[in-house]
Amino acid sequence: LADILKQKGSSFIFIVGNHFIESENWQRLTESMNKEGLQFQLTSFKGEPTVDYIDNMVALFKPIKTDCIVSIGGGSIIDAGKALSAMLTVEGSVENYLEGVGSLNHPGTKIPMIAIPTTAGTGSEATKNAVICKHGSNGFKKSLRHNNFVPELALIDPELMVSCSPEITAASGLDAFTQLLESYVSSKANTYTEALAMSGIKSVKDFLICSYNNGNNINARGAMAYAAYLSGLTLSNAGLGTIHGFASAIGGMFDVPHGVICGSLLAPCTKMNIQKLLQSNNFSALEKYAKVGCVINNQFYQKMNESHIKGREMLIKKLYDWTEKLQILSLSSYGISENNIEEIVSKVDNKNNPVQLTKEDLAVVLKERLG
Repeated sequence: LADILKQKGSSFIFIVGNHFIESENWQRLTESMNKEGLQFQLTSFKGEPTVDYIDNMVALFKPIKTDCIVSIGGGSIIDAGKALSAMLTVEGSVENYLEGVGSLNHPGTKIPMIAIPTTAGTGSEATKNAVICKHGSNGFKKSLRHNNFVPELALIDPELMVSCSPEITAASGLDAFTQLLESYVSSKANTYTEALAMSGIKSVKDFLICSYNNGNNINARGAMAYAAYLSGLTLSNAGLGTIHGFASAIGGMFDVPHGVICGSLLAPCTKMNIQKLLQSNNFSALEKYAKVGCVINNQFYQKMNESHIKGREMLIKKLYDWTEKLQILSLSSYGISENNIEEIVSKVDNKNNPVQLTKEDLAVVLKERLG
């Protein structure tokens, strides 16, 4: 990294996860940068990037010459780096440029940015958006988006993920799988996104539980990093579905980790999608779900009615099995109750979902994970 930064200038901003700051890797990196005479500013935060955090960092760093921004951490850290690199070149609050919230279109100008993920989940190192939130009853979780916001460089090293806790490994892994599955069955999917998503799905199938049970398995970590990166590519080009619609709505109202929301709702929302697809006779999406069910259960898929039914049943069973094995908490653990259902479902987006779910359908899905 120090060799790469030498080619980009001499003054840098690092946004780094708290866990990484305490590691030997950070000590070695700072030593190598000091040896090369590179100057850098450092910032860090917990949770997800908020409007206030981005605005404060822009105010702090705008007077300082910056040649490149480096994010080392999970998806939230990388999103913060993308947002900071974009907002240092314009005036006003980041809120003014967020989709569905602000009234301004960002011109796409930015400071160069490097992404180094330390979790295998969001695929943010491959995407063109940064998710920014504001918590509370009028809260939101929206994207700052432009084609230019894809990082100039992503350094993906599974050794940086070895120290991830089982809880983060589980939530991140199910987030990656959710993105792969939702983009695979998306109404905007195409031949290329389907092929990439299926490759990632196969990696999750083989290595998610392994990386959860044995975090030191570098092959498992590498395979999950690969799956997460592919999920970023596929979501950028095919979009996501209702599970991420839930994540946006809930994430704006409650301080719940994004991966936990996705992992918690993955099984019941997929089950509801399939039930509604059976009523609408959308055989294309039903076939995709059946294929995924066969793949993640190591079964051969055949274009037969029995294989269709069995594949979908196996998919739902496996997703519930993963939720239990990975000990994904219920949403009520984060203070969400049945009193919040109506407000949450009113904010859920069905965009790109293979079937439109009603508010009643969404309420059924959410209620199941409040137990």
